[in-house]
Amino acid sequence: VVPSVAILAQVGFASWRFHRLDGFAGDCTPPHSKLLLTFSAFLPFSFIFRESEEIMSANNSSKSPQARLNGRIIAAAKEGSEKLLHCIDETVDQMNLVHVSTALHRLARMGGPGGKDFVADPRLVRLMTRLDETCCHKIHWNAKAFGVASIVLWAVVTLQVPISAATLALLRQGILPGFTVMKPQEISNTVTSLHALQGLTVEVVLAASEAMSACGCESSHTCLAQMSKAIAEYGFTIQDCRNPMLPMLEQRITACVGAMHQWVPRDTAAAAYAVAQGRSRNARALTEVAFAVDKRANHFATADVVVLCRALALLPGTPMDKPISKAVHKAAAAFSFSQRKEVSLLCPSISQRAGIMVVDQDAASTVLGTDESDTEDSDIDNTKTPKDGWQLPPKSTVVPIIQTFPNGNANLVVNPQTGYCLWVTADDLALAQPARYED
Repeated sequence: VVPSVAILAQVGFASWRFHRLDGFAGDCTPPHSKLLLTFSAFLPFSFIFRESEEIMSANNSSKSPQARLNGRIIAAAKEGSEKLLHCIDETVDQMNLVHVSTALHRLARMGGPGGKDFVADPRLVRLMTRLDETCCHKIHWNAKAFGVASIVLWAVVTLQVPISAATLALLRQGILPGFTVMKPQEISNTVTSLHALQGLTVEVVLAASEAMSACGCESSHTCLAQMSKAIAEYGFTIQDCRNPMLPMLEQRITACVGAMHQWVPRDTAAAAYAVAQGRSRNARALTEVAFAVDKRANHFATADVVVLCRALALLPGTPMDKPISKAVHKAAAAFSFSQRKEVSLLCPSISQRAGIMVVDQDAASTVLGTDESDTEDSDIDNTKTPKDGWQLPPKSTVVPIIQTFPNGNANLVVNPQTGYCLWVTADDLALAQPARYED
């Protein structure tokens, strides 16, 4: 502020002096003399710059060592991940919980989901060790500490780095009373991160839901959708209560009539799953979700389409059926194998129509496997060459059937050893001695 005021004052004074010289001297003063006299006006103000520099220098020196270290971490992050990791390596032993959260947050923003090559870097491993050490010390839990803990949990999930069970328990227990003073984004991030780390508890769900309800309209639809989905996936059940976030989510959806399709597709998929898992009978909410899915069918990532299929499997026979089927058809070619497998299990009829089933009835007997004693009395040939990547199990191997879905005269069977699913007939199942399998 001081240099800005000094510059404005000098420009104004110089302009006034130039016009004064021009008015008094008229044509008698040469132009170069006017300019020389004008710029001489800056000389009396030079002390202002020196004084402002001294003030800023004094401010930097007056900062605490902890504040200077945090500033150093932030400055290093601006120069790239390698510079930040080097800074972590040099200062990790001096870090407290705030410094660790700052470093993890900056790394997570650089790396994104799964991080970059630095996720396996020993310097990051050392930083996680330091996190364990700082959490072992007594933490003064206040509004700032609650936010710091939320950042740590989010960064750990984003980087996909392991966190010790003891540290996770300490952070969860410490943050539990703080939901009432946290912002909606911090509440949502905390709940979704704890769910991803398998650390969500009923106490956390209840406290976070109550705090989010108190925030009211301050909470964004993203916070509501993602938090509702996390609680739904957690399987919130306490005395047969519904997902405590569901009424808030339904209210927000019905308030966005005709506008929900403007939501990010990831949020739309999360909302659809939460509504389905809660067995919602709110016709307006279901219709609005269906309309939003239909409008954005071309924009869903494959992971979001899988979430939509989970929603459809939980709550079939709703307006969401056709829009989700449309989204599956659009994403069919881009599915990974694991996604194809899950979609095939969740929505067999839609999968068949979309052409994404892994079907090989000729190889059914081979994949199911059999004993040597069975081979003599059956048509199964264990020497058959696997096709399209089928894994041929060793002879005398019994492969359990973990799920079957009847569909007319065939069953959808999952082979847990190879990860493949296929349609097999009742005759194939009989040849495989069903008594030795788990149906």
